[in-house]
Amino acid sequence: MAKAKSPAFQFYAAEYLADEHVQLMTLEEEGIYIRLLAYCWREGTIPADIALLSRLCKNAPINSLKIVIPRFDQHPEHPDRLVHKRLEKERTKQTEYHEKKSKAGKNGAKTRWSKPDSSAIVLPLAESGSLPLANDSSSSSIATSTSKIKRDQRAAKPRDPRLDHPALKAVIEVKGSYPNKDTWDLVIKVVGESPDIERLRECWVTWRSRDYAPGNLGWLTDWYVNGIQGVRNGSNGTNRESASERKARNLRENVELIGALSRGSGPGDCEDPVSVLTAGV
Repeated sequence: MAKAKSPAFQFYAAEYLADEHVQLMTLEEEGIYIRLLAYCWREGTIPADIALLSRLCKNAPINSLKIVIPRFDQHPEHPDRLVHKRLEKERTKQTEYHEKKSKAGKNGAKTRWSKPDSSAIVLPLAESGSLPLANDSSSSSIATSTSKIKRDQRAAKPRDPRLDHPALKAVIEVKGSYPNKDTWDLVIKVVGESPDIERLRECWVTWRSRDYAPGNLGWLTDWYVNGIQGVRNGSNGTNRESASERKARNLRENVELIGALSRGSGPGDCEDPVSVLTAGV
């Protein structure tokens, strides 16, 4: 009297409601029927004794039980127990389904574990046209692991000579990490052969203190070359010009040059072009 491993069985509502026997039951009889189906699914069988069935159904009336009991059949091996043919059909269906899924899972696992080792080395054919025998002394000298081959390949790759350049070494020392590899040539060009470590460090620390992006090379290509913006830089102690200041200075210098040329070639009483052009600057 096997119990169901599954906690539930398929309940086909349309088929249940269309069943003639169900249609002829009262609501009380139908409730008894469903309750006995639930017990039969869980336990595998239900008692054939009507008094025990009444107790299972909360002291259900005997007359109502007599209407419901014919929907069950006597167990072929246990006359004191009842079974339900449709429930047994569902039980068999579920058991076969679970066994099928379990078998498929085992076969899948077996297939995965039986795949050839990807780390195995394919040995070349010997001159005779055949692979060396397993006990051939030459096979032990040929066989090796994939990891060792990869290490050898990495070791054979030539070292990038730029890693030894003073500029790149200085930037790595200041930043504590390598700049992007595609910027190495730019770093070398900007910093040159004789990097100023202290100036590099000052530019980098100031750059990061302002929460600028660490991957941006402005601290190197701009500040290291032209001075830190807003900070007194260089031996002359001047502030770095802003873009607008630089444009205004260039304009004044050009105007002064034009004025000098004008004074040298025009009449002495002509108006000074410098004062005219720079009036709005």
